[in-house]
Amino acid sequence: MCPHLQLIHSDNVYQPVRRHIFDSAGRIQNLKIQAMSTFYQVAGGGEHTLIALDTGDVFSCGKGSHGQLGNATIEEIRDTTSIPSNVSIPERIKSFNDVIVHLAAGHNHSAALSAGGSLFTWGDSKDGRLGHGPLKHSTNADSGETFDDKDENIFSYLTPQPVSFFKSNDRKLKFVACGADHTMCIDDKGGLYTWGLGNYGNLGHGSTKSLLKPKLVEALRESAIVFCAGGSKHSIALSHSGELFTWGHGEKGRLGNGQRSGSLIPLANTMLSKQNVKCVQGDCGEAHTGIVTRNGILYTFGAGSYGRLGHGEEIDVYTPKEVDSLQRERIVQVAYWQRF
Repeated sequence: MCPHLQLIHSDNVYQPVRRHIFDSAGRIQNLKIQAMSTFYQVAGGGEHTLIALDTGDVFSCGKGSHGQLGNATIEEIRDTTSIPSNVSIPERIKSFNDVIVHLAAGHNHSAALSAGGSLFTWGDSKDGRLGHGPLKHSTNADSGETFDDKDENIFSYLTPQPVSFFKSNDRKLKFVACGADHTMCIDDKGGLYTWGLGNYGNLGHGSTKSLLKPKLVEALRESAIVFCAGGSKHSIALSHSGELFTWGHGEKGRLGNGQRSGSLIPLANTMLSKQNVKCVQGDCGEAHTGIVTRNGILYTFGAGSYGRLGHGEEIDVYTPKEVDSLQRERIVQVAYWQRF
């Protein structure tokens, strides 16, 4: 988040409580960026923040050393030894000519979708998380598919760049999400694509290989995916019918399937399906997951340390469990960060 914005609490909290955002003087902070504009979306990365307005403009602030803010100057771009500076007050990303309608942020990379369904990514491209393919000097330049350990690919795109894969395949995109080091998106036909760091199988392609370019998740080809989210080691997807799929690292129950083992491909959550629970939104933390249902109920599962699941204790939970203290509330969204 931007400097002077912080959630005020000092003790561990084991159940959800109401919080406000305050400035350094203890007043509720009202961040005004542009007159006559309305905040449309905020996306938080590892140490940076992206802000979309209803005008289609995008602002960014925070750490910029990997180019994740997308507003590098001409001098910084030309000087290959220069490190982009941090930004403490949101600045508009001036390189966009498209109207931006959706944002996502990873640990050191960022993504945006235009109203026309085009995807832009920028920031740290290590492990292929930006989806632009291998660099020209890459030892994998011929295949353009998997990441080669010999090619560290630690190149940063300092301004938003279109992901050419989808243009060449004439795909219009509807949604984008960033895990800590991987990226996911959904096209207008409900197809889910993933790429980037593939450790623990979080890409869902049946292996732990990393990918430099987007690849369709074959296991979900017929599932009509409408939502996805990624953590640092696992991922989730929701279908049009409200079914939950999870895959990747399974330790501490973060996949919610009752198992400790992980999965290299997406698996449907049978417990929720049997109860006819319809999921509409969710998110992945580093080792836990939250799901919001069509009825406004929040389920959480995974690592319970620090009370992050909201069940009043620090026990790991291996299947989705309703957060009882929020029964009187109608939940519409849950959000986590992918690392401690």
